[in-house]
Amino acid sequence: MDVTSHRLVDAARAVILASGDELYQRIANLREQLKTLDQERQDRRRRSIRHLAVNRLGCDGAIEFDDDCAVSESSANGAYVEAWVWVDFDGTSLDTSADSAMAIWHPDCGAQTDQDIVAGLWTGVTWPLRESKPYHRTTPLFYGSLRIGSGV
Repeated sequence: MDVTSHRLVDAARAVILASGDELYQRIANLREQLKTLDQERQDRRRRSIRHLAVNRLGCDGAIEFDDDCAVSESSANGAYVEAWVWVDFDGTSLDTSADSAMAIWHPDCGAQTDQDIVAGLWTGVTWPLRESKPYHRTTPLFYGSLRIGSGV
């Protein structure tokens, strides 16, 4: 029996042996012990669910879980677990690095435009980005095309 269980048993014995005003105090103490025991049980379960999420989904630098992350169990035999997901801006209009000042995102699913190549001069390159399985850190998680170079 762990320490919390011993405290719970002691509180229950005290209630049985008490009488009068002392009884109400000991019942309140028993309620607190039960509440503590239930909270510890929930914390152990939450930690187990978090551990399962880390082992199944965690990817250092890409998908990470805080020690105190929120866990919401579902009746559908699973749980939602709060996580941090890294979103890389490389090659998108959100990219702030100096070497990608001309990168512009076009959600045109790979359709090329007349501005791609003009009179043999390179003005831009468009290629489709497709999701592939299994997921890898460098795999794009979106569909569309990325147009680089023309600034249009």
